[in-house]
Amino acid sequence: MSVVTASGATYKNIEEFWAKHKTAAWLDATEKYYSNQDATVAGMLGGLEDSVRDDIPRSLKFIQRLHTKGIIPSLPVPRGLDCGAGVGRVTKALMLKVAKEVHMLEPCQRFLDSSIELVGSDAVTQRYCATFTSFDPPKDACYDIIWIQWAIGYITDAEMHGVLTKLRASLSETGVLIIKDNTTSNSSYFLDDDDNFLIRPAIAVKRHATNAGFKLADHAVETRPGLYPVHVWAFVAEG
Repeated sequence: MSVVTASGATYKNIEEFWAKHKTAAWLDATEKYYSNQDATVAGMLGGLEDSVRDDIPRSLKFIQRLHTKGIIPSLPVPRGLDCGAGVGRVTKALMLKVAKEVHMLEPCQRFLDSSIELVGSDAVTQRYCATFTSFDPPKDACYDIIWIQWAIGYITDAEMHGVLTKLRASLSETGVLIIKDNTTSNSSYFLDDDDNFLIRPAIAVKRHATNAGFKLADHAVETRPGLYPVHVWAFVAEG
């Protein structure tokens, strides 16, 4: 699977790409990008808020489908975790509608501070300022829904197994991990050099989850004119 970057660089395969992109520099570029973004919904979406106005309704519909199928036994669930939460767009409009209590995970303290006013709910009981790799879920977390949207592109392949494994361990017995993200329409990868966001082919995302002990429970695809296909996966712990 080849890798193409927005700046025009190409790599024969993902292994060659990672050999030239080290984790420390990868994180530095992402942090630098977001240090210049407004702590607003528009800042989080990079000016594409009009193009994804249907995002939350589609997400709510997907969760309701999981409930109808019995994958999520009841709604609202006791506790959810919003990963890569930013200023709380998804927390406010989605997670607080499907969970009685919500935790937020976000590496930028400035965004978490802004989320207090934007979200405006006491049901957000924890705001963790940490990266995916540094986050250590509480032993009693028992999350019923873990939601990761437009964020896995910031996780390197080397980190992915460890991140997904510890999130799996923090799920309740009937918990669901939901990943919603852009995908390429073929078997190649695409890197946005501005913020070091790697768009993976759908098969690669599923493979990472399977290797971390998950099995696919449901799946949907969203398409929008001029934008990458958005896949939504619901994973449950294997066994």
